[in-house]
Amino acid sequence: MTDAPPAPRPAASGVRRTGATAWALVGIALAATITWAALGAVSGLVVPLVLAAVIGILLHPVVEALARRRVPRGVGASAVLVGLIGVLVLAVWVTIVGVADQGADIAAKLSSGLLTLEDQLAGTDLSDLDLGGSVSGMVGGLAGFFGSAFSSAAAFVAGSFVATFFLYFMLVDWARIEAWLGSKLQVGSTPGPRSSTSPRRRSAATSGPSRRRAS
Repeated sequence: MTDAPPAPRPAASGVRRTGATAWALVGIALAATITWAALGAVSGLVVPLVLAAVIGILLHPVVEALARRRVPRGVGASAVLVGLIGVLVLAVWVTIVGVADQGADIAAKLSSGLLTLEDQLAGTDLSDLDLGGSVSGMVGGLAGFFGSAFSSAAAFVAGSFVATFFLYFMLVDWARIEAWLGSKLQVGSTPGPRSSTSPRRRSAATSGPSRRRAS
């Protein structure tokens, strides 16, 4: 008869439990850091993708209506995108025209502001002013402004490009996305006609096998 193995010491089990807890905390902190860094890297793409998702939810009924009229979904999604881009271009054009119409008033206000600034600086002694430091600070500020403007413009272009493709595939594959989400979340589909089969035909098709079984 063999002897039973010795029971683990309470001190050893406590050390093992403490080590496992410490490694779990380190893993959680590392995962949080990686997640934060990843969100910071793609922060310029998050807003365009969310906006594209909202627009896709709002405009997918148009693609569905075109599909019921036997228009391919790709063609319907392309038509919706072209119409959306046309609306955006029209909005930008109207804004530019409005600013151009107000150009004379804007120039008059700028001239008035410059004259007011000149009157305020007329009696100011500028001999003690450090122009070198002011110019260097101004140059640094302009460099930072143009650098941030360039990075913002690049992020906007990249985000718009990715959001356009995301919106296109969302409009084309909306039925599959909805079916997948419905299977995962256990919810029904979006209200609206999905099939050309009438309820009378469906009831007749379902009652046919039952009548045959009864006979």
